[in-house]
Parts: sequence; C-alpha cells; structure tokens
Amino acid sequence: MTSAVILFCFSLFSQYPFGDKTVVWCDLKQQSVPLLAIFREAFLGESSLFYSFSQAGGTGIFPALCFFVFSPFSLISLLFKPSELMLAANIILIVKLAAAAFCASIFFNSFFPKLSLLQSSSLSVMYSLCGFSLQYFQTLTWLDTFMFFPLLAVALKKLLNERRPLPFVLLLAYTMITGFYLSVMLVIFLVLAVFFYLLIYFPKKERSAAAALFTFSGVTSALLASPVLIPCFKAYLNSARSSGFVASISKYSGVGPIYTKLPLIMCAAVVLPLIFFYFFELGKRSQPQKRRFLLVLLLLMLFPFFVEKTNAIWHMGSYQAFPCRFAYITSLILLSISAESLSVMNEQPNRHASPSSNVIFSRIFSKILPVVLPLVLTAFSVYFSIKLYTGKKQELTLFSRALWGNEKSFLWLLAAFVVFALIWSILLVSYRSSLISKRMFSLFFAVICVVECSFNSAVYLGNIKGGEASWNKAFELSEKLEASYTNDDTEYFRVKTQSKLFDVNWLAAMGCNSLGHYTSLTDENYLYSMKELGYSGYWMEIGSHGSSFFMDSLLCHKYTVSDLYSVYKNENYIGLGVFTQEQPSPALSTELSRPEIQNKLYAELTDSNDRLFTEYLPSSHRGCEIVYPESEDSKYTLTLTQKDAKLYYTIDVTGHQSLYFDCFDIPSNKLTEKINDSFSVTVNGAQISASYPTQSQNGMLFLGEFEDETVKIELKLLKNVSVKSFGVFGLDMALLGDIEQNLVSGTLTTEKSSISGSFTAEENGWLLIQIPFDEGFTAMVNGEPADISRALGTFMAVPVSAGENTVSLCYFPSGMKLAIILFAIGCAAAVCLRFSKKFGAEFIKVTTILQKAFSIFFFATASFILLFFYLAVFFI
Repeated sequence: MTSAVILFCFSLFSQYPFGDKTVVWCDLKQQSVPLLAIFREAFLGESSLFYSFSQAGGTGIFPALCFFVFSPFSLISLLFKPSELMLAANIILIVKLAAAAFCASIFFNSFFPKLSLLQSSSLSVMYSLCGFSLQYFQTLTWLDTFMFFPLLAVALKKLLNERRPLPFVLLLAYTMITGFYLSVMLVIFLVLAVFFYLLIYFPKKERSAAAALFTFSGVTSALLASPVLIPCFKAYLNSARSSGFVASISKYSGVGPIYTKLPLIMCAAVVLPLIFFYFFELGKRSQPQKRRFLLVLLLLMLFPFFVEKTNAIWHMGSYQAFPCRFAYITSLILLSISAESLSVMNEQPNRHASPSSNVIFSRIFSKILPVVLPLVLTAFSVYFSIKLYTGKKQELTLFSRALWGNEKSFLWLLAAFVVFALIWSILLVSYRSSLISKRMFSLFFAVICVVECSFNSAVYLGNIKGGEASWNKAFELSEKLEASYTNDDTEYFRVKTQSKLFDVNWLAAMGCNSLGHYTSLTDENYLYSMKELGYSGYWMEIGSHGSSFFMDSLLCHKYTVSDLYSVYKNENYIGLGVFTQEQPSPALSTELSRPEIQNKLYAELTDSNDRLFTEYLPSSHRGCEIVYPESEDSKYTLTLTQKDAKLYYTIDVTGHQSLYFDCFDIPSNKLTEKINDSFSVTVNGAQISASYPTQSQNGMLFLGEFEDETVKIELKLLKNVSVKSFGVFGLDMALLGDIEQNLVSGTLTTEKSSISGSFTAEENGWLLIQIPFDEGFTAMVNGEPADISRALGTFMAVPVSAGENTVSLCYFPSGMKLAIILFAIGCAAAVCLRFSKKFGAEFIKVTTILQKAFSIFFFATASFILLFFYLAVFFI
C-alpha cells in the first residue's frame, strides 16, 4: 500500500519513474546524493571508503558517509549512472518507506494480534508515511532507524519477556551503524521505556536480572557498532558543530516553533478519536498495566513537542532546522494506542440495529446505510483533499520550499487534520455502534487511510523543486572539464568555481578534487582556516570560490569554472608539496587582515621581502565616519552619518594587478553574519556586487585584472560595520607569475587513501603538504617514520633532509584500531548471549556482583535521564 501511495503521488507530479522530476532537495541535494556518488565509487573499488581527496581538499570521509548514506539500501545506486543519482534517490525512498511499512506490520501483528489484516496494514502505512518520514527523508540514513524501530520494539519485548537478547542486540547495532546520530535519541528512549516497563510489568525481584540483561545487550550492541561510533564521535568532536552544551541549551525557552513541530505527528488524524476513545471509554476494558505504560510513554514523548528546552536536550544542545527528530517514536506510540483501541473495538459483540415497526426504514437502516455511509465519507475525503490542496497549495506545501513552516501553513495543515479526524470519528462511531460490520469497517478504514496518506504525500513530496536540472548541467560541465584536461594532468590538482554555481559538494560528485565541503561533520579547523584564507563559507559549508589567485595557485587549483560555465586553466598552478626552510606556522595570524595573512604566508614560503598584496586607501568618502584600527585588537569601524554613504577609490595601477575587496570579521559557523549586506560595489561604473558580503559570497571579492590604468571603485555603505579585515587590495601578478621559480614544489601524487612521491631538497627543511591535517595520517620519509605537524591552521608538514627524499603518507581512521578490538569483544559477547538461554538466572549464579552492577547502572542512568531531560529544563 505504501508503494502504491508513493507511486500514485509520483505519477501525479511527473516524478521519476513517471517523469524526470525528483524529490531531491535540501540536505538530500546538498549532501546525501553527492556523498552517495562517493559511496558508490568506494563500493566499486574506485576510491577509498575511509578517505576522499575530492572533498574538503582531502578529508576522512567515513564519518560523513555513515551519517548520510551508509546503508545497504544505498547499493540501489549501483543500478544507476553517476549522473542519474538524483533519480536513484526516488527509488531508494520508495523502497525504504515500503520496508518501513513491512516492519511496522510485524510490530502491529506481534503486539496487537486482534487487529484485522486490513487494520494492521493501514496502521503500518500510516507509520511509513508519518510526518517524520515525509519531512525528514532528506537524510536518507535516518529512514533506516525509522524503518527498523518497530522491529527493535518487537525484539526488545522478546529480550525482556523471553530472555532472547540476540535479535535486539543485532538490530540495535544495525541502527547505531546506519544512523549513529539518531541512535543516541533512540537509546535514550529505550532506557526510559525499559525503566517504566520494568516498574509497571515486572515483580520487584525480577527487575534486576532483566535490567542487567538489557544493559549487557545494549553494551554488546555498542561494541559491535564501535567501528562506526568511535570514528564518528571523534569527527563530531572535531567538527564546527560541537559547542558548549549548557550554553546551547540556555538559548532555548518556552514552547518554541510549535507550528513546525506538531505537523510531524499530524499525518494520521485517526489517532485523535481513537486515543480519545481509549483513555475515556475503551481503555477500561484494556489491561491496566498496558494502559498505564502507553500513557507514560505518550507523555514522555509529547513533552518535548511543547517544552523547547527539552526538545533541545534531546538533540544534545542544538537541532538547527529539524526539530523533534525522535518524532517517529511518538508517531508509533500514538499508532500503538490507536491499535489497542481498535483491538478493544473488535472484541465488542456484533450488535445489529433494533427492529423497527417501519419495515422500509429498517431495511434502509440495516442494509443500505452500512454501505452508503462509508462511501459518502470516502467520497467527501477525496473531494476535500483535492479541493483543499488545489485551493491552498502554496500554504500547505511551504515546508517543501522553506524547510520551515509558519503560522499560516500550520493552520491549514491543522484544518486538514481536524477534518480528517471528523471523518475518522464518524466511521469509528459507526463501527462502535455496530452500524457497520467489522469487514466493511476494515475495508473503508484502509480506503480512507490511503486517501489521507495520498494527501499528505502530495503536500510534502509533490511540490518539491528538485535539483535535477542543475545536476544535469553540472554533469555536462564534468564532460567539458575532462575535455579540457591535458596530457600532463596526471598529478594531483583541484578544480574551483568562480562563484557558487551549485552546491559545494557537487564537484566531488562529478569526480573533481575540490576544497568545497558541506556536511554536519565539517572540521572546525578546516572551516575557519579556509575562511581566514579568503574563501567563502557559512554554517558548516566551505566553498572553493573566493580568495585570491595566490591562494588558488598554492592550493593546487589548476582549473577554474567561470560563472558562464566556461573552463580556463590556471597558469600559476603549484603541485602538491611545497618546500620551506623553516617549519610552517601551526596556526594562521588571525589578528591580521586576510590579504595580510597571505602576504605573510608568501614571505614565509618564498623567503622574500616582497609584498604580494598592496592595500589602497579610499581617496575620499562622504556620509560616513571611518575609524582605522590602532592595534591588533581593534577593528575597522564604519558608521553612517547620512543615508547615502559612499567610499571612493581612485587607483593608478602600475603593472599588472588583480584587485580585491574584503569585508570580514571573525570566522564562525553562523548561518548569517551581522556584516552581511554591508556594501554595494561598483568598479569603473559597472556594478560588481549589489550586496556584499552575503551568505554564499563572503570570501575576498574579485574586482578584476588591470594593467597600467586608472581604476575607479565606489563602495556604497549600506549599514554600520565593524570588522577585522577591510579594504581594497592589489595583487602583483608579476610576483605571482614568478611563484614557480620562487617556490620549490614537489610532485606528490594521491591514490585512494595515500599520498606519495619523491622530493629533492637543497637543505634540511619542511615539506608543506596542502592536504588538511588529520590524526589518521602516518608518514614515512626515506623509509623512516616521521612526525606530521599541523601547518597554517589546517594543513600538514613533514620534515625532510637535504637531498632526495621519498615521502609517503597513509590514512587509517583515527580510533579505528581500538574500535576493531572492541568489535571483537562485542562479537564474543554476542556469542555468549546466543548460547545463554537462561541468561538471567545463570548470570546471577556466576557473577552476582556484575549482575548487580549492570542493574544499578541501568536504574541510575534511567533516573538521571528522566530527571535531567524533564526537570532540569526549569533550572538551566
């Protein structure tokens, strides 16, 4: 049924396989699909699973792959060409959602055997097409956790009630491996659920053994998943995303954006009347233990929807644009209560309508009404869905364009939810009153389920503006790049774009080496250092556009793609590996302006006193006051004194120069900066930028190349500005042209996860390798181990001696060796669990102290989570 609903939606909106449109947008377009291309190459043996030289100038790619695409379902991409991966995402989505429905059906059949086949199938479809899956499918691996969560619940029941831990261990390990980020929230929920399950269902004397078994099983799962968890956790700690927990939590308060959170659990309106029936009438006929347990779980998982600080705590301090990433758990709880309510309804005696003296009315009532009423409800649900969607399409589908709803879109979604809830209520009351049979009810229960799910699918999937057109254009560019390569393009080189032509990860997906990178695990040192060196970036993204011709040369940029998608070659290209007599500075001089940082870098590498950049002061200004920095701690401050404020430059260019304008303060991972949209820039009467800096263009702004001429530059000040780096700078192209003679560069090459080559030095010194520093690298120089030092904030340097040097660096993820040992221990623990049928009793006899320790640890952890997540919010 799920596949049918999605395919029907795709056919309506000409989406693949019924057209060339895709559901690829947002993170799926920016991160998942490009990383899917790298995953595909690694699986085919064309690149390394652990390291990629095409992303971020070279990065340990394994954690990012685990975050976004590390799933057996990603192997579907092998059926498609790299240029067709946008289409492959549609098929992967269909398969995963169908698999989620299948897993949910096993859950409902296991926990609620009194449901009819159509009822359990319908509830399974509602789970597979809940708000979480329809809104958050952009991160494909999240769907693996979502998919297997119902099976995990079944396995947990077997663990606690039947002492069969192995299915739980393997399923939990799988969710940790394929979705390590969501698995944190999943484990927190499991601890809370087991805590209350033991308190409600288990006699006091049996709780300790069950708690110990659960804890030992969970630890075993973590050990089995350690080859993913340890490298990924280290990558998270090194990323620009990690920050102070308390500071992050403190900025949240109140209810928060409820208009974005509640739609995550509003895609199955049937839960509203069924939950009402259950807790106010039908639940009295249900088991009191089950009633209490379901109520506790519901309150626990609804609380974060209404208390924003708790929501933030569940996300370890920050959730950016995707609140309530545990909403699939809440949805399954809501559907479970609904399933229990239906189960109670199914047990009621099949009463018929009371006899009537009016024979005609009796026949109508007993024969026609049970058919007409469901048909009318179905027809109305179809009519209402079409009418509302066509009439309020822009409001309803706001999320699929903005990634964030507003009050207006929420009200229309709420209206749809309420109307569907009324339709469901009439159908349920009819069944509750025995006006319609169980078979008829189940049939139309499924039909209305399909109607509502189709409506919700159209809302969240049908109006997506996918990236297939720009993706196709990008791959046409890749063919143009390949045609531009020459016979000497066998060494390592990079490709850059003149501006942000497309998402920064796409160059890597096209098979090009690039400085560009955007994932949730972007290294903080790399992100901030590249910004200091003049490249554009925001949030967790760094692009290859911006900076200067000097940095482009130093960082191995051999080809540049212009804004018109033409390709030109950088004649001042420098190969991988640059010799310097003195050890490169481990950090950049961040107190300097960005051009001055490059001046200092040029002087260090060339051992020259020449200044590569010349700063030009404004010839005049009006409508503003300018305060120049008097020390390293002070800044340039520009203050408006009238509305039309401008700075004028008249520059007599001597020789051949490239001019740049810079306005930059300090590197950060903010989505937007205070200094954004500060200037309008005009050169010789032609507007270069109507607004600078911007989110996508905040690197050094290229103004053009000039030779022996006068250049007039006009900067219109749009708001007050206080920045560290500001001004117009000229790059001496003659000095840059001599850089190959002034620098001693190497010819290092790369292959999968290694760097190697030979290098001749006239004296002892250091080899700067323009690849980002990573603890996973080990170096050998002339067959001997060599230390790798951090250089210039983010790169690597190794010591070399006078004469011929053979240099090689190999990469293996940091922490992976320890993880492999832990994995082996986990395998041994899993074997023990497999052959310990009476784990609880036998374990107590053999190791009573250890069993008590596991039990104490579990109850202490559960109590801490409960208190901290739900009470500490009032004190932080």
